[in-house]
Amino acid sequence: MLRFWKFGLAFTLFSGIFWFATQPAAAQTAERTATCYLYDTGQLQRHSTTTIADCAAIISADGGTIDEYTVGAWSRSYVIVNDAGEVYYRNGRRWQYWDTIEPVATVQPTADDLDGDGVLNDEDQCADELETYNNVFDGDGCPDDVNTLLNFATNDLNAYWQAEFDEGNLTYTAPRSVSAYQGRGRSDYNAYYTSYRHAIYYDIRLMNDALADLGDVAPVYILAHEFGHAVQSMLGLLDNGRYSIQVELEADCLAGAYLNNLDERGLLDEGDAEEGMRQAYEVGDYAPSDSDGAHGTPQQRADAYTLGFENGADICLTSFN
Repeated sequence: MLRFWKFGLAFTLFSGIFWFATQPAAAQTAERTATCYLYDTGQLQRHSTTTIADCAAIISADGGTIDEYTVGAWSRSYVIVNDAGEVYYRNGRRWQYWDTIEPVATVQPTADDLDGDGVLNDEDQCADELETYNNVFDGDGCPDDVNTLLNFATNDLNAYWQAEFDEGNLTYTAPRSVSAYQGRGRSDYNAYYTSYRHAIYYDIRLMNDALADLGDVAPVYILAHEFGHAVQSMLGLLDNGRYSIQVELEADCLAGAYLNNLDERGLLDEGDAEEGMRQAYEVGDYAPSDSDGAHGTPQQRADAYTLGFENGADICLTSFN
């Protein structure tokens, strides 16, 4: 995973909670994933998407209590850990025992760690707020969410393209706005760049789903693709008579080039590059290549992303004309 925000590869359980009951070994159940929530101030707060085993460990350290239970995960089921470290998950209308874990001790506030999150004051950027330990910039001492990931990616993409333009003695202008919106239907479920406003917009539902389904690099790829369109606009490549499929595949390629830069800087872990490729594959279509709005087949989009990842940005600008 991206080392600064390791959310982890994840997917929701759907009806899989009933699948649990047929598994003979606790280890098999532990590898299933759920969205892990912590009970705080009277309600469940989303923590991360992770395995039942990891979520149980998180709950035992930080979860609030309801009666005698520590409550944690929700994905068509709850996962609970009691004071003895016994882990149960909801199977239909009954609780199913999974395993017993060693409860994790809660860090207590000290003079050197005023908020008790395990990050010493000198290194804690939010000394009065708890680190959430959801693998998003863990260690900075601050509470995190998906917006933290996308804010980092926005700033980093601007820095990357500024350096690329500087190298070519060109003028780079950062998008005037990179903004999230909360769509209501499938027609809003999108991310797009508008050259008229020189701005990027994305449905936060899309980003959350990409994160949950494929991992932390998937929403970064989506954002990098839209930055690719901004780059095309600055280079005069959006309105030059090319079919839309050429424009879209070129943006996929430019997104791959950026992810390669992250990798070169040591910010990707094993499997992260594949997450970006899988997201590119997932958003492919089978519209005729000469039709308006065609983006490329799943394989074409994955190949374009890989081309940029393996060869850098320059090849993208010569391969889709």
